[in-house]
Amino acid sequence: MVAVKSFEKELRALVVLIDEYQNASVTRFEQHKKDSMRNRYIHVMLGLPVAALSAIAGISAFAQQTTAAGIVAIVVAVITGVTSFLTPGEQARVHKRLSIKYDQLATNFGLLRAMIEHELVGWPEASEEFEVLKGRFSDLTESEIP
Repeated sequence: MVAVKSFEKELRALVVLIDEYQNASVTRFEQHKKDSMRNRYIHVMLGLPVAALSAIAGISAFAQQTTAAGIVAIVVAVITGVTSFLTPGEQARVHKRLSIKYDQLATNFGLLRAMIEHELVGWPEASEEFEVLKGRFSDLTESEIP
């Protein structure tokens, strides 16, 4: 009779690692969500004044108030330059995409943990799936904005 080795110890250790990666994924999800909302706010706060000031500059030019039109045009150019340099709209989209991916990853780590706890998956499969998820986490971490 061949003894079947129990992998309880390995599975418990794996659950601890899964919890760590799930917590890290949730933390990164929350941070990227905040960064996305902040960049979106910056994008709007820079874009609205540019639109309004551009209209004022145009009206001033038609009203032959060249000094006012020139000053407003310079302010518009500066704000536009800052917006082009910072690209808050694009940064918001990137952070949102990353937050969604980290949220999905956290969910997958949680599902793996639940499958182990309910004995729906055993040692070799759980370990293999963890390695896949860990690889996705590493790839995602490397793709983050510097």
